[in-house]
Amino acid sequence: MVFNNLKLSVNNLLIKEKISKERHDLKVNIFKLIDEVIEEFDIDDIHILDKLQNKDKSYRNELLQDIVKQCSALGKIKRLISLSYLLFGDYDYYINFLNKDRLDKKPELYVLFRIIFNTLTWDVKLFKSLAIDIDGDTLLEYQAKIEFIIKEFVFSNKFRNNYVKELFERNGVLRTKEYLYLEYDTIFSMWLSCAVYYDDSNITFEDVKNFFDFDLDPTGYLLYNASNNIGSHTLKKIYYKIKGLLNKIIIGGDFNNFNYTDKLLIFRECFDQIYYYSRIRNVRVLPAKYDIYRIFQNHYVITFHVVELLKRNLGFDILFFKALDNSIFESGSWVRHHFKYKDYIIKYELGELKSSKVEDILLTSDKYHSSYRMYERTKQGEESIAQILKAFDIFKKYDGKITERMIKKVLEKLDLQWVYYKWKSQGQKQFELMVKEFNKRKDFLKSHSIQEFLVEYYKIIYEMYFDKYIQVNNKKNEFKGILF
Repeated sequence: MVFNNLKLSVNNLLIKEKISKERHDLKVNIFKLIDEVIEEFDIDDIHILDKLQNKDKSYRNELLQDIVKQCSALGKIKRLISLSYLLFGDYDYYINFLNKDRLDKKPELYVLFRIIFNTLTWDVKLFKSLAIDIDGDTLLEYQAKIEFIIKEFVFSNKFRNNYVKELFERNGVLRTKEYLYLEYDTIFSMWLSCAVYYDDSNITFEDVKNFFDFDLDPTGYLLYNASNNIGSHTLKKIYYKIKGLLNKIIIGGDFNNFNYTDKLLIFRECFDQIYYYSRIRNVRVLPAKYDIYRIFQNHYVITFHVVELLKRNLGFDILFFKALDNSIFESGSWVRHHFKYKDYIIKYELGELKSSKVEDILLTSDKYHSSYRMYERTKQGEESIAQILKAFDIFKKYDGKITERMIKKVLEKLDLQWVYYKWKSQGQKQFELMVKEFNKRKDFLKSHSIQEFLVEYYKIIYEMYFDKYIQVNNKKNEFKGILF
């Protein structure tokens, strides 16, 4: 790269003699001028990654580079100000984000959430204005990827001041930071609801605190308050606030970046997240008769779901093509996820039941759960998930061993090319390992019973649920219309 060579030449020239403060300042100013020249002119042979790499090295910079690398169309952007606008909603914010005085300081959590918020406003027309052709499926994939990248960045705790507590005790049990995925998702839902209400990505957690009338900053549940569940009093405040917003939005409201349907879905998402959190952490929010999950949470229903879903997809997370680890069932960090769009657009009433039919549900982990959000917000997203399930069914029923070539061919036929590249993004070695694991499980289940499959791969599920699964299977008529 010509500009890197120019910097090297300047550096070599100025250090021939003992460097003085004046020479040092001159070098800094020349380097700054070179960076400004790179940014000022749309030079086609300078990739946006090269422009980022010309900036000071830092975890902040690595985050932006990771987003560009995993969302390849962003690499076609020519100017950092355009990337800054897409991610932060501000053409100049990247200067602040990559300021050398801030590089060793963690970005505020609400700044990272701002990136996710802004991806939700992306559409094909916006990218066309940047001379980038992109389709709706790819946009959905990028939105989900970026939300996951941000979550991993937060839990990596790369900075001196952590985002989340590494090790803590809750209810007498020693926990690791992964236990806080559920708190993180709940806090993000609070923030997003507030930001969408005001239609403003610059919302801080002080704004969130005031919006819900909290006594404390909710991010404390990730750090100094990690030993405590988010309490019933706090969850009730969120519940009644969101319920009021849902009623208000049905009557009318102001819309800018987010239309009626967008706001409705995001408020509903927060509503559901509160329910989900209260169930998993066993914190009462409302009387049981109002619980929309009261059948979904029936122990026999849970039993049938877990076994059937493990059998259906051989214990794989379908969006990431990774085998679900036994540890998520030991720690309780597994999730049944509704992926049908209809579950989000139907009129919301107290006491209305969520679907408990196996065909409407996926099995995943707390780590990956938030990545499915983007796909349940639209009919197009639901259809994408349904197509991935169809691909899994084809792979599972195939007589021989599936290969990378076959996977690519099937996904292309189902118009799921983006899924192939998503699965491959875990790295070729890991991808090949998962293909091998899929074949191994597929062949095992063809020649063995589901009981033997569970004993082999998910013994904890066998021990916890299999007896009740048999009971449900023997009384299928009693569960008709609920599970089937």
